[in-house]
Amino acid sequence: MKLRQGSILPRDICDRLGLSIIGDNSDPVILVISHDCDLVKPQVLEPSVELIHGQIRDELKPGLPYGQSPRMLHLEFVQHDKKKVIELCALNKVNIDKAELLNVDPDPDAILEAKGVQILQGWLAARYNRAAFPDDLNT
Repeated sequence: MKLRQGSILPRDICDRLGLSIIGDNSDPVILVISHDCDLVKPQVLEPSVELIHGQIRDELKPGLPYGQSPRMLHLEFVQHDKKKVIELCALNKVNIDKAELLNVDPDPDAILEAKGVQILQGWLAARYNRAAFPDDLNT
């Protein structure tokens, strides 16, 4: 498999898989979020690839870069040699049969750089590793 965690799927693949019509997103960006180790495991052991779909925003919104919010994330990436911002929502994850993506290359015109992948990894992990307080304490 040629994809890695943080790879951005080409638009034609998104269209083929029906991921481009999710919600009101006219300019979707679909990221691979499965771990690299899981992507290379045989399909019988890891049958699917986890993706998250987002949308392009004009600018970084305060409180959303660097994984400060467990629900939303703004990440900078490069598309057609220009810096852009993708907005990701933790609820927008989907699993796709690994066979659908076996010969897919990442989008060569859309790149999430190493720092962005690190932020993405931290954000994904933090969603499941945060303090939970009883309702009585919160009130």
